[in-house]
Amino acid sequence: MTALSTTTTAIKPGSSLSLSNTVKNQGGSSASSFAIAFHLSVDAVYGGTDDIAFSTTRSVSSLGVGASSNASTSVTVPSTTPLGTYYICSKADSGGTLSESNETNNTRCTASTINVTKPDLLMTAVTPGTTTVNAGATLSVTNTVKNQGGISAGSFTIAFRLSKNTTYGDSDDVSISATRSVSSLAAGVSNTANTNLTIPSTTKAGSYYICAKADSGSTVAESIENNNTLCSSTQVTVPSPDLITSALSTAATTVSRGGSFSLSNTAKNQGGSSAGSSTIAFHLSADAVYGGTNDRAFYTTRSVSSLGVGASSSASTSLTVSSTTTVGNYYVCAKADSGSTVSEGTNEGNNTRCTAAMIVVQ
Repeated sequence: MTALSTTTTAIKPGSSLSLSNTVKNQGGSSASSFAIAFHLSVDAVYGGTDDIAFSTTRSVSSLGVGASSNASTSVTVPSTTPLGTYYICSKADSGGTLSESNETNNTRCTASTINVTKPDLLMTAVTPGTTTVNAGATLSVTNTVKNQGGISAGSFTIAFRLSKNTTYGDSDDVSISATRSVSSLAAGVSNTANTNLTIPSTTKAGSYYICAKADSGSTVAESIENNNTLCSSTQVTVPSPDLITSALSTAATTVSRGGSFSLSNTAKNQGGSSAGSSTIAFHLSADAVYGGTNDRAFYTTRSVSSLGVGASSSASTSLTVSSTTTVGNYYVCAKADSGSTVSEGTNEGNNTRCTAAMIVVQ
């Protein structure tokens, strides 16, 4: 072998490269057909115990005295090849079909090595654009992925999650449907983008890290598969629900003891996360303060099903004044979540409302 070279410097297992190779007959008679075999070698010695053989060989039909034969041969690195640095070696008449004057000079190795390697994707930055976000709202996240491997990575996807801790993929995570696609990433190159994430409307109130995983679909074979995730250093807060009685009124001005009247009432969730089902209770109050010692509670309450962020529930509720109620002037007051079934965090003190005008109980 008088020449052996490749322009490839890095390749992943299972991929192919072109190998320029030249064989010469420097003997005194023509050579009949023979084969050239190719190996990967750690030590630049063809046939050693460290060699990995390519399945492809090159056939040469015959070679006259002093003649050379040059070709570009495509060889595929076996998919099981360990990652590392290798020479490529070749051997003329690898099958030993020719009787030669010198049987010890048939091999040659490349002057330089190739790196059999894989991509290695990792997230290097995940930064939320704000510290507070409502369930159902959009959060912008700046995120950077890097390929620190020795060869380009093909297309892959970055997935995102909310996490109570800094571990992507465990049981406390909240999955986010939005992902980011990266078409390819060369060795040593980073890619940064701002990705808009819609926080699921069912997300419970609390503080969360934003976690990301490069190659979430495992489409890229990597040298290291367990370093693809990263969580933000700071948390974002999904606020608690906040139930209020946003409207309360009645057309009635006078009602007899034992009589009934209609009360228009609206409950609203002005908090940052969904509220589960709750109950609205109603009182008569002489001082427009729900829950005072002078209040008279109505037996009737109103059930409200779950309310999403910003949602309201309105109804006209028929209330009957107790026959034992003291005659006098009263405000009608209401309290959202009167049974305290919804955890509202620091917003538990704004659930009540009273009518602007009083009614006369006679």
